[in-house]
Amino acid sequence: MSEELITKKQLLDLTGISYGQLYRWKRKGIIPEQWFIKKSSFTGQETFFEKDKILERINKIMELKDNTSLDELADMFSINPATKVYSREDILSSGILTGGFIDLYNRSFGNRENFKFKDLMCMYLFKMMIKKNIIEFKVVEDIIRKFYEKYDSLQNKDYDLIVIGKDKTTVTIMSEKSSCYVLDNSEVIFDVNIHKIASQIKKEIM
Repeated sequence: MSEELITKKQLLDLTGISYGQLYRWKRKGIIPEQWFIKKSSFTGQETFFEKDKILERINKIMELKDNTSLDELADMFSINPATKVYSREDILSSGILTGGFIDLYNRSFGNRENFKFKDLMCMYLFKMMIKKNIIEFKVVEDIIRKFYEKYDSLQNKDYDLIVIGKDKTTVTIMSEKSSCYVLDNSEVIFDVNIHKIASQIKKEIM
């Protein structure tokens, strides 16, 4: 099912923000460029947004903006916050991962005591895939290793990580669209939105 869309004018009227604020937040990466959807209309080309997603983001920005700088907001909503490093104790106390999963991750990807946010993302996705028990362990390791390598380039982009399987063959896709249609008898065996996972982790640990 496609998401309900809202026009830029409707968004500005509903939220009371200005055109300048909206595009300032876009320039800073607080609202991802991919959320600005260009479509033809009877008046020419118009900008639309996925209604629930954009309203949730703007409500959060409005809640925080008086006590938080634009740079801090950009870091907060980024999938790759640059300033934080997390210890094993930080992760365990947050409850997002157990010591067993941290050890399992370290055995596959190298022992470390301190972790950047992208390490948390990779560990969390690693846990999600392992717990589904559908994808072979070696394939999971390979997916996470490649995701780690690409992670920095995902900044401010709204991607889904999708794994499609058929028999014992899997294909991994990074998609900027929320819908994936499989045209043969393969099936989507794993599908998560990277920004949603990042937001979920931040709520627990930041």
